Amino acid sequence: MKLNKKILIVVIIIIIFIIFFIAFFIKNNYKKINIGNNISNKTLDECEEYIYNIRSYEATAQITVKSNKNENKYLVKQIYTDGMCSQEILEPENVKGVKITYESNKLTVENTRLQLTKIYKDYPYICENILFLNDFISQYKENNTYTNLEKNEENIIFTIKTDNKYRADEELYINTSTGLPEKLIVQDNNQKVIIYILYNEIKLNN
Repeated sequence: MKLNKKILIVVIIIIIFIIFFIAFFIKNNYKKINIGNNISNKTLDECEEYIYNIRSYEATAQITVKSNKNENKYLVKQIYTDGMCSQEILEPENVKGVKITYESNKLTVENTRLQLTKIYKDYPYICENILFLNDFISQYKENNTYTNLEKNEENIIFTIKTDNKYRADEELYINTSTGLPEKLIVQDNNQKVIIYILYNEIKLNN
């Protein structure tokens, strides 16, 4: 009888352990799903709040820059955190390794392939740059001229219109399933695309 009680106690302990393990597994996987930032069910106000909370990011992006005569494409790695931003060119080959970093009011220009570095102290703030995602978010948040937000099954589209003829219209597309930026499009006042940024990979708030 005593043996049966011992066995019963052991079985109960095992069951409790299994329940605890399952609950822990479900809880952590639920967190992982939330980290994926599925925003398909969020209201438009919640979508705005979502991008305002992007405090840092790391991305590999394909940037196309168009002018009247030329079209240039670059594969870059961008990093932005509070007070620091950097961009390194990965392609094309002739400018590969060129890296610009701004931190603590200091601009550093490097060519990692040639091991050349130039430092500019007391340099004006350059993270307010049209090529950086944080610049769009700041412009959207502070713009007093015109902003718009619309949503479809695939994307949430944030739009800015300004009086600047070179960046009269900017659109940021966020994937509703992943919650991650997909592309950023900048048009001039003639509705000509001058900058097209496609985010191949991006991590937010790491």
